Amino acid sequence: MGAGKVLAITGAIVGLISILLSFFVPQYFGWHRIEVSAGGSVVGGIYTTGFGTIVTVPSGGPIQIAILVLIGGILLIIGAILCIIGVVIKKKTPISVGGILMIVTPLLLTLDVQIISGDFFLSVLNLLGGPTSASMIWGSYVVGPGILLSWGIWIGSFMAFGAGILALMGATSL
Repeated sequence: MGAGKVLAITGAIVGLISILLSFFVPQYFGWHRIEVSAGGSVVGGIYTTGFGTIVTVPSGGPIQIAILVLIGGILLIIGAILCIIGVVIKKKTPISVGGILMIVTPLLLTLDVQIISGDFFLSVLNLLGGPTSASMIWGSYVVGPGILLSWGIWIGSFMAFGAGILALMGATSL
């Protein structure tokens, strides 16, 4: 098996694992997070995964699932499947398209948080005691003595982006 095939398959596997881990362990592998920390330990959070939003804030209200988050997870799965199909039929095009889809997934999530969920995101931050205007990509805010509110793109997004890069590297060296 050539290096291109190995890279493309590895990219597909990393992409699929990023979705599974984001769903089962969102505190560490979510795609986007808003966390409340008190005394150095996380009290709760709102974690966006490949297939929705998981709330661990004890007094958290209902959280809307934005449609682009669901589309992002589906695009990642389609991209991984295209990479595997491209390796099986020995064609660069499906691997390239799959890699691009896996790269677009975290970017789509960031756009979702920025554009569609913007007012909702800021209202959640404000409800938790945070600022009324902030960058949604990364940030933190001291709510009170020993209480920190932090948010940003999380490990699952980087895994999906890296999976797409691996797939594109595999397509170029196939």
